Amino acid sequence: MAKNYIKPDPDKQLNRRLRAALGSILHTQIAVKAALDQAEGFMTEEELANSCAYCSLCSYDAQCEEIFMTLCRELGNQPQQQ
Repeated sequence: MAKNYIKPDPDKQLNRRLRAALGSILHTQIAVKAALDQAEGFMTEEELANSCAYCSLCSYDAQCEEIFMTLCRELGNQPQQQ
């Protein structure tokens, strides 16, 4: 006897995946901010300016913030599903 599988709703799947991505970005952003704070705590301004890792993390933090806000807007524009 063949089983009838319920096809998943693509909108609900996308919503779940966007929320999962949002959680991952938030988790990553917390780790990046902690690393930046620690670097700022013991490195001089000159060392920070010359540090490729610090500059890259600053850029990454800004990108994460932009993506985070975009995902929040996208999820906020979706109708509530039951």
